[in-house]
Amino acid sequence: MFLRSLATAVPPNSFTQETCWDAMRDGALLEKLKPRSASLVEKILTNGTSGIRTRNLALGSIDEIFGDCAQSLNQRFEKEAAPLAENSLTAALEKAGLRADQLDALFVCTCTGYLCPGVSSHLAEQAGLRADVYLADLVGLGCGA
Repeated sequence: MFLRSLATAVPPNSFTQETCWDAMRDGALLEKLKPRSASLVEKILTNGTSGIRTRNLALGSIDEIFGDCAQSLNQRFEKEAAPLAENSLTAALEKAGLRADQLDALFVCTCTGYLCPGVSSHLAEQAGLRADVYLADLVGLGCGA
């Protein structure tokens, strides 16, 4: 087994750190946080040392995230993650000059959502991977992904 290609896919809507902070600050959610947590969120979104300038989110508007409960956010992840992963797989296969049935392993790295079975299982079925392909989901890496 050899790594032959890597590809990424992100949601189409991009929000600046400043936009994220403005939405957080102006929404009701910030008031619900403990002072230390609120301070940490502000520091992450405003100090510019994280190296992150924008966040790609599967949202039409940044305000959508604050009105959703955990279940709604997970349902959104379930709807959006597999198509994004399929775009990434298609690009990786093209770069490597391979077909899906030639893969021995598939690693899917996601940021915050969680599915069981994982995105890799959904993707393997959609893409028609062999039943013996090794599947691995690297979940919860946040911006480190």
